[in-house]
Amino acid sequence: MNNNMKATKLLGIILMLLVFVNACKKDDPKPTVLNPFSAFEISTDKNIVKLINKSQNGTTHAVYWGDNNSECIGAKDTVKHTYAELGSFIISLKVTNSNGDNSTSKTAEITEKY
Repeated sequence: MNNNMKATKLLGIILMLLVFVNACKKDDPKPTVLNPFSAFEISTDKNIVKLINKSQNGTTHAVYWGDNNSECIGAKDTVKHTYAELGSFIISLKVTNSNGDNSTSKTAEITEKY
């Protein structure tokens, strides 16, 4: 067998091994995306409400203050909102990711103003 034939045969074996090894490789597992979970705490000081975001697994976090105001906040943000009027306001936090969304609500009672 001449050198060209040996080289061709060797190259063929190497190519077959590469195909075999690549065919047996497992696909990289896709990262698991956990469902979003909305949670927060509130405290009031007269007409100012402080919201502490305790949510998990969200990519977006939207607060609805119950007085026609809303804002997007970060995953672990603490935010304050000042109410112009007295009354009961339902505060909602909606957390979203690629699996869907989750919301929770709490009521703030505003009985006096600064």
